[in-house]
Formats: sequence, structure tokens, C-alpha cells
Amino acid sequence: MTNHNRLSVVIPCLHDELELPRLLTELAECSFTSLTELQVIVVDSGNSELCREICRNHNATWVSSQPNRGLQLRFGASLAESELLWFLHADAKLTGDPIGNIRIALQNGAMGGYFAFRFAGKPEWQGRLLEYLINLRNTFGVPYGDQG
Repeated sequence: MTNHNRLSVVIPCLHDELELPRLLTELAECSFTSLTELQVIVVDSGNSELCREICRNHNATWVSSQPNRGLQLRFGASLAESELLWFLHADAKLTGDPIGNIRIALQNGAMGGYFAFRFAGKPEWQGRLLEYLINLRNTFGVPYGDQG
């Protein structure tokens, strides 16, 4: 049985130094309410010294990779210390208690999952339509990486 108190987060990056500190801060803030152990792995295909420093400052593991999203995700997963993996884009914005929601879903028997797609702020009608269509696509079992 998987230990629901441990979670490995894999974040593929390519020139995401502006967004990454906010996400790492959000992860640290929400993790303490729901988990005892959180491993964050940033797989940087830009080989950026700034990205490495950001990871160091946020207690995240930084590794370099070739610029290929699938390769980055596989490499990050291979370094995970937990069986429970969460893949996030660096520009994801966390709201509520996503880690708590993951824990509850697993305790209720989920084997995997994703979050609803939403744009930050208040989108115009085109954005709301796109949100609706993306979430409709998920009913057919096709969520993408933007949804964790």
C-alpha cells in the first residue's frame, strides 16, 4: 500500500525562472497541512544557473536534462523517492489544498487523477469557453499536463 504521507512533485522547466519561485513557495505552504514528506524535483532543460539557485533556495532538487518534455518527466520520475507522483508545470497556480485533495482521492481508491483547468484571474468569454471545452475533453479521459 502506498504511503499517502509522501509525495514526489516533478516540475519540467525551460526558462521558467520567473514563475518557478512562486510555485515552489505555494508547494511549501500547502504541503505542511497535508503531508509529512514532500520531495520536489525540478528538471531543467535550460541548464540555468538561476533555476539551480532558485531550487537551492526552496529546498528543491535541481537536475539538468535535454530539452524534451517527455524526457524531463521520465527523468524526474526516475529520481522520485515516493510511489506517489505529481507532475506540474512551473506556471501552475495552486489554490485551496491540492495536496489534501490528492490525499483524499487516494484514500477513496483513486489510482490517478488531474485537476480542473482554469485560467488565473477572470478570463473573457473566450477563456471561459476554452476552460469549458478542456474540462469537457477530460470526460473522455484526455487530461494534459497543465492539469497536474
